Amino acid sequence: MDFHSLLPTTWPDGVQFVVIFLVIYGLLRLVRGTIAASILRGALLMVAAAIVLAAFVLSAFELTVLQAILSQLLNAVIFALIVVFQPELRRGLLSLGEHRFFDRFRARPRSCLDDLARAAVNLSRERHGALFAIERRAALNDIVETGVQIEADARAELLDNIFWPGAPLHDGGVVIRGDRVIAAGCICPLAERRDISSRLGTRHRAGIGMSEQSDAVVVIVSEETGRVSVAVDGEIRPIDPPSDLARILRELTASTTEPVDEVEIDPDADDDAPPGDALRRADGDERPGSEGEAAA
Repeated sequence: MDFHSLLPTTWPDGVQFVVIFLVIYGLLRLVRGTIAASILRGALLMVAAAIVLAAFVLSAFELTVLQAILSQLLNAVIFALIVVFQPELRRGLLSLGEHRFFDRFRARPRSCLDDLARAAVNLSRERHGALFAIERRAALNDIVETGVQIEADARAELLDNIFWPGAPLHDGGVVIRGDRVIAAGCICPLAERRDISSRLGTRHRAGIGMSEQSDAVVVIVSEETGRVSVAVDGEIRPIDPPSDLARILRELTASTTEPVDEVEIDPDADDDAPPGDALRRADGDERPGSEGEAAA
C-alpha cells in the first residue's frame, strides 16, 4: 500500500476525504451513548497513528519490512472492527430496512392491545413485575428463541398468569405479535446507555435495551412501585394513569410510517428534558437488582 497516494493533492482527493469524514461522523453518531463509542474512538486514533507512522516515519527511514507488516495489520483491522461493532451494524441495517419506503410491501398485523393494557393495569395494581415486547415491523425471532414458545391468543387472563409470582416464566419477557403471544420467559438484551439512572432495575434496563435494538414497543410494569412505563427507541416514559396505556399503544402501533418520537406519551412530561431525565422520571424509586425484577 502506497500511503503517499492517500495524501490530498487534487479536488477529487478533497472530496474523498470529506466522504470519509462523513462516514466516520455517522459511525460515531450510530454508537453514541454506548460502550462501543469509546472503542470506536480508540480504534480510529490507533488507525490514524498507524497511518501517520507508516506514511512518514517508516517511509522516511526506508524501513520497508515494518511498513509492509503495518500495512497488512491495517487491512486486518477492518475485519476486526466488523466483529467488534456487529450489534451497531445490525442496528443500522435494521433502521435502513425499516424505512418508510418499504411500508407499502408489509402487511400490518391485527393486535389485542386492550387485553394487554388490562393485564398491565391488573399487574400494576397487584405490584407484579412484567415486561411485554409488542413486535412491529422488525421480527423478534432471535428474542423468541431464548424463551418458551406459546402461540396463544393474547388475552388478559393469560398475561396475568404468566407474570404471577412463582410462575415458571414470570422472570422473562413476553413477545406479542399481532394478537398472539408468541413466547414467554424470553431473555431481553440489557441497555448499553450510560445515562440510565442507577435506580432503575434490571427489568427496566432490559426493556430499554429491547427498544434500542429493535422497533418494538416495550411495556414495563414495576414490581417495586407498580408503575407502568413504555420504552420506544431507547427512551422510557411513565404512563400515568395506567388506564391510558391502551390509547397510547394504539397511537404507537397505528401507523408504522409515523416517527414514534412524534407520538404523545405523557402530556405532563417535559419534552425538552434530556434523555437521562426522562429515564430517571420513569421509575424514580426503583432499586437495581431487586428480587423479581430480572427480565433477563
